[in-house]
Amino acid sequence: MDAKKLNESVQKDWEKTIFCISIILLLSAVFFFVFDLMSSKDADLSMSTNAPKPRSLLNEKALAFLDPVPPLGKDEKPFYFQKTFAVKQPKKVTPPPPKPPKVEPKPPETKPPPPPPPKKTTVLTMRYAEFKNIEFKGVTKSASGELLALISVFDSKTKETKDFTVAPGDKLDGLSVDMITSDMLMITNKKNETQAITLQSSEKVMLDE
Repeated sequence: MDAKKLNESVQKDWEKTIFCISIILLLSAVFFFVFDLMSSKDADLSMSTNAPKPRSLLNEKALAFLDPVPPLGKDEKPFYFQKTFAVKQPKKVTPPPPKPPKVEPKPPETKPPPPPPPKKTTVLTMRYAEFKNIEFKGVTKSASGELLALISVFDSKTKETKDFTVAPGDKLDGLSVDMITSDMLMITNKKNETQAITLQSSEKVMLDE
């Protein structure tokens, strides 16, 4: 088979080619591993020889996964990648300070209302009007022939009754005798009010101004 056909065959069967190469490499690795293992056993048996240990073609740590797992310590964890989560401690809550007691303001003091002023006592003074009750009894004449009047007077102040003989122009406790006739007597008081008294009759004449 020439080179051209071989190349075409390889291109068509590239998957098979890669698989074969992988098998060859794997067998080579197994061979070297067995050879290294046998060499180490021979070195242990020949303790009297000082021949140097043949150097392994593989890295010493390449097959470390085949070694037995050493026992774990008391405080060691089987999963080194295990993450320890910190437990969140509850926050210490400080209670708020007690509120001072509420002091209610005192109501304003209300002053009692002042007592009402005492009522003025009005003292009524009873004033009685003074008067004279004059009775015209008759007439007489004086020695000169002047006509005189005979009267009887009741005084309201003294409660007394007195008889008088008066002539025109006489005064009697503020009353004036103005005129005398045989059947009438004219009396004027302090207010210049004239009052007529007929014969054998009586009239009340006021003295107050």
